[in-house]
Amino acid sequence: AEVTSTHLAAVRAAMIDAVFRRALEIDVRQAELETFECSWLLFGSIGRREPLPNSDVNTALVWQPRRIPNEPAEPERLARAATGRLQALAGCGLNFRPNEANASNPLYARSVDQWRQEIARWASAPQERTDIVLASALLDARPITEHGLGQVVLDLVAAASAHRDFRQSLTRSALEETPPAGFVRGFVIERLGERRALLDLKQAGLRPVVSLARALALWAGDVSGTTPERLETAAAGGLLSQEECESMKGAFSLYHEILFEQEIEDIRNGTQQEVGIDPGQLDPVRRRHLREGFRAIERIQNRVANDREIGLTSGHPVPGGVEGRGGLILP
Repeated sequence: AEVTSTHLAAVRAAMIDAVFRRALEIDVRQAELETFECSWLLFGSIGRREPLPNSDVNTALVWQPRRIPNEPAEPERLARAATGRLQALAGCGLNFRPNEANASNPLYARSVDQWRQEIARWASAPQERTDIVLASALLDARPITEHGLGQVVLDLVAAASAHRDFRQSLTRSALEETPPAGFVRGFVIERLGERRALLDLKQAGLRPVVSLARALALWAGDVSGTTPERLETAAAGGLLSQEECESMKGAFSLYHEILFEQEIEDIRNGTQQEVGIDPGQLDPVRRRHLREGFRAIERIQNRVANDREIGLTSGHPVPGGVEGRGGLILP
């Protein structure tokens, strides 16, 4: 039987988990953090167990003193230790960007009390883009070490989801991730009519589905699992019809498969990974399915944007012009 790209992604995520834990165990720089109990979290596509072959490793760190309850943390010391561990992971063949969404960035490395204060600050109504990014990261996160400590922070985020404003902010942000309008004569047509030669399928295809699945699963009360599992949770909670759920799952599987195949081919050929794909190089059936997926995503986004139970149209406009938009998918 054919093995799907999502199954291979789950296997790769399990391998990354194992490599990550082992790299931490044998790292000679353990002394730098010996006075702290540290929980490493993986988030992003690896946290959701659906990474592509070249997906970056995204990490966060939660710590608390082991011996002295109020021992002050030294940010520079912790950042240095986190950077060293990420460098060790790079030596194991894993991709990471130390100054972005990783524990070497102070935004993603905090004591449990600092995380508690931060979550309390933006839980009621996160408005800053950084707040939305952090919330989304933690909703996708899994503890890899010191599970109990890491779970404390994840439980705080789960409790924050009881705030309606929090759920609405995450949903508005998700609806900003829109698919392109379609293809015309080999060009990708964006929503505002801009033409592009290449299609960034990760940005234009996967992200709208991933973000909306996360937001709707949050409304349903359970954000655990992969993107397809979150869509099923949303359908079980009445936030998606079964037809909408299957359409979104089908689009996600197709986009994931195309990207997975492209990255494997780049690795096999030793070529630099392309930012986008040329729709003209896809067979007609896949191009048609791409368009159908874009149509389904836009239709569902429009319906969610005007859903009275979610309530985005009352009081606050939806960012990105999603509310009431009438964009057409070009043939």
